[in-house]
Amino acid sequence: MDGVGASITISRVREFLSTLGWRTLKEGAAHRLYVFEHDRFPMRRLVLPLDDGAPDKTEAIEVVFRTLAHIMGCPLALLAEMATGQRSKGPAKDLPEPENLRRVSWLTDMLNLPSDNNTYKMIQSGSIPSNCVVKFGRNIRIKPDAVKEWLKL
Repeated sequence: MDGVGASITISRVREFLSTLGWRTLKEGAAHRLYVFEHDRFPMRRLVLPLDDGAPDKTEAIEVVFRTLAHIMGCPLALLAEMATGQRSKGPAKDLPEPENLRRVSWLTDMLNLPSDNNTYKMIQSGSIPSNCVVKFGRNIRIKPDAVKEWLKL
């Protein structure tokens, strides 16, 4: 993973986990920790210090990323690239697809648009509600539940 723990802030990791559907539990705050849970992984908890200055920050972030890579079944390097928005090589189609997020092509099909470019233009113009779209780095994913609610399906 080449030091992603040292190159990313706690707040960025928290934001990234949120885009993947992880929620913060309140009980960690008393111990100056973020504790995350996810409905798909009821027996898993991810833990990070509240502060970037914590002595174990780097190690804690790397443990979180190794755990995510394992449970999502994706390469560690790709997961780090998704979180930091810095792709080193390879096409975007190599990114893992969490169950709760879909690619833009899914929305293109849902809207019966001729191409993904039309969908990207609609996202950029704000025609598609922002709560339907997740952006991390240069990548865009779609929240299917939010789209279905928007389209009243």
